[in-house]
Amino acid sequence: MVSSTALTSGNGAAGAAKQGKEEFELTPEEIEKFSTAFKDPQFRDLFREYMDEISDPANRARYEAELAELECERGHTIRWVRPTPQFALRTTRRASDPLPAVIRESASTVTIDSTTCYVNLASSDEIERPTSQVKKQGGKQGVAWQIPHSLTPPRPDYGEGDDAKKTCLIFDVVFHPLAFELKALEPTLISSALDSIKAKFGTTLDAKTATKLADDFKYKGVPVNTAIREPVAPAPAPTPAPAPAAAKGKGKGKSPATAAAAAKPTSAALEKLAFLADLESRAAVPPAPPVAEPDHVIVHRFDTDMQDFTNSTPSTASTPASIRPRALVVRIQLPRVTDVAEIDTSISDDATTLVVEVPKKYHKVIPLRYAVDEARASAKWVVDKKVLELVLPVVAPRVVEVVGASGATAEDHVD
Repeated sequence: MVSSTALTSGNGAAGAAKQGKEEFELTPEEIEKFSTAFKDPQFRDLFREYMDEISDPANRARYEAELAELECERGHTIRWVRPTPQFALRTTRRASDPLPAVIRESASTVTIDSTTCYVNLASSDEIERPTSQVKKQGGKQGVAWQIPHSLTPPRPDYGEGDDAKKTCLIFDVVFHPLAFELKALEPTLISSALDSIKAKFGTTLDAKTATKLADDFKYKGVPVNTAIREPVAPAPAPTPAPAPAAAKGKGKGKSPATAAAAAKPTSAALEKLAFLADLESRAAVPPAPPVAEPDHVIVHRFDTDMQDFTNSTPSTASTPASIRPRALVVRIQLPRVTDVAEIDTSISDDATTLVVEVPKKYHKVIPLRYAVDEARASAKWVVDKKVLELVLPVVAPRVVEVVGASGATAEDHVD
């Protein structure tokens, strides 16, 4: 039972801020002027100095400080989110969905001609940590996760591979670094990212075609720093001075209203009680150990014949029938199993793979060297050793008759 909560950054308003802004469009005359200017070495030097200036970390830090001061005057605090790449996804968007507003506004200069999309999942300490809470639902007990994350407006870029000459969309979703430490949360991070993109920008991304890119391709494009704007917290109200104590022996004690106010717990006390209750619920239900791959051994069982220990002819000793085992004995160690009914085993359609599954405890895919007969298989649970022993009869090879050029016949064994 897993849930997630999205925390979107203030950058969602950046696209809305562009509404009402005149579209920027160069005339042929202006394009000609720029082309001519870039042929001038002096202009190119000045332009290079300008690019160096805006790329200088010191200038960038000063710019961020000035922007933070401006936001403070407007009644907001600002926190810069500098994403650290974790992994990237490639998927497709639903072609019938309208493009995000920030892309539609720039439609005169940018054309999105591919349905391929990239989703960068990154981390930043500026995002709130994920939290979990033990809950019961439908008679079952599980852990509900709250996973805050920040979204940035989509941006166009060229694709990869077959889409190298087409323009696609890139989305960034940023979580706290702790969200990536628990490998079991990865599917939840992906689904939360896709759901939040649809809710925020109206773009439906196909979860079925979402593919995690290689480890050396952790981020599509250049990481973009964004800002989270939050209202400045109001100053706390001054605490009123305590009323003077009544003279001893005078009056009849506190009024009912005063007594009720004194008995009412403060917000700080309520928060403390909620925190203690959360700790108690976590202590009551220890976290389940992760699903593990159990250890196993495979033993080949043969039919013993005395002629195998005598001076048999080479042709007889080397036939497949003499070296092919009669059965495979697979012993799997399952120390965390308390009831044999928990264990589920299955054989693949081609009879060469064994799958052992114990929900929430073990999962193992075991390739088999020979095809086995599932209908004649047997199982034994060794209670004291917590070992499952499977005896899997090996399917006999098909024997075909081979006719030689001289007309002589021979037998050949085919798996």
